[in-house]
Amino acid sequence: MVRPTIHKTPAAKLEASKAKRRNYYYREAINEGRRKHCAKRARAESVEEEDRSNVVEGGSDDDDELSDLSSLADCIATVTYAKDELLELVGSPRAFVSTVLQEFIATMYDTDVDSMEDDNSDGDLSVIEGAIASVETIHEKGHKGQARIYETWGVCAEWYAADEVCKGMRFVITMLEDLLCYAMLGASDLAEAHMLGELMYQKLDYNV
Repeated sequence: MVRPTIHKTPAAKLEASKAKRRNYYYREAINEGRRKHCAKRARAESVEEEDRSNVVEGGSDDDDELSDLSSLADCIATVTYAKDELLELVGSPRAFVSTVLQEFIATMYDTDVDSMEDDNSDGDLSVIEGAIASVETIHEKGHKGQARIYETWGVCAEWYAADEVCKGMRFVITMLEDLLCYAMLGASDLAEAHMLGELMYQKLDYNV
């Protein structure tokens, strides 16, 4: 079946072609921001891995913590404590990410008259990065409990329950990383994405 002609005039075809190119480069800019952030995290993880490899034979703190998880009840408690800590910090994921966004936006405007010449229109990315780090710390705690369950008891009902908790934590991190990627592109791109409802947290149900 022949595809129907959508743009019938040369002017319409030209405009459609321009729009297509704009969308392509816009997506590439977003992907580039994500690649930079992932590369940054990969370098940090590489340094952490090197530090762990240089630990003396006495064992690392992580090994000591895992050794403390000697029973299934201990593992479940670790995951539960991590979940409670996340709920205390985040509450509603949508509201939490929205609050982080508002805090980030606040850094774009300096109310100090003496420093009005310092234009910080792109905002302070450390606001978002700090939120990501806070949730990642909690996720690591929960993941240790999940990992011990898998190592000792395999894929069981308790492991599935722990996996759901950890997935929820990772989803909060992903929404924050999405916000960070747009913020790295600049204030105008972030504002446009927010206006169009393209930020990941905006697509959540309001009750979440």
